[in-house]
Amino acid sequence: DVQKGAIASWNHGLMILGQHDAFIPGADDLTWHPGWLNAALAALQTLPGHQGLVGFNDLDRTDQMATHFLVTRQCIIDVMGGVLAIPAYHHYWTDPEMNARAILAGCYIWCKEAIVEHRNAMNGKAEDDETYRQASQWFKEDEATFNRRRTLGFPDDFEPVIQ
Repeated sequence: DVQKGAIASWNHGLMILGQHDAFIPGADDLTWHPGWLNAALAALQTLPGHQGLVGFNDLDRTDQMATHFLVTRQCIIDVMGGVLAIPAYHHYWTDPEMNARAILAGCYIWCKEAIVEHRNAMNGKAEDDETYRQASQWFKEDEATFNRRRTLGFPDDFEPVIQ
């Protein structure tokens, strides 16, 4: 059984379910706290045209950069190049690019009340297992990719999953 990885899997899910209005690239190391969805949907209503990216409070980061989020279909098409996760990365840094793209497009909001706790090995809230060890090999390379792509203005140099 070949593992595709999170980014390819999220984009495959978008390909299958791309007709829906909004998407959440979830993971098995998330804890969904009571009221998170109502809070996220209320925050979405404050964005222009009710379209964009609503960042969840992962109870780890303090800079309002969302490791997980709700993103609308129209935002995926208009801002994210037609993908749910930027395929230029192996594992990490797709979320900072998506945050940055939404901020630049004026369609980002971080929602303190939408608590979706990220319990992973990097923040000490999960055991360091084989999945985390395999992913960790890509952190530095993905960080360099992010910095290079940022200087280029985050190009859409990949095929869209939806249009």
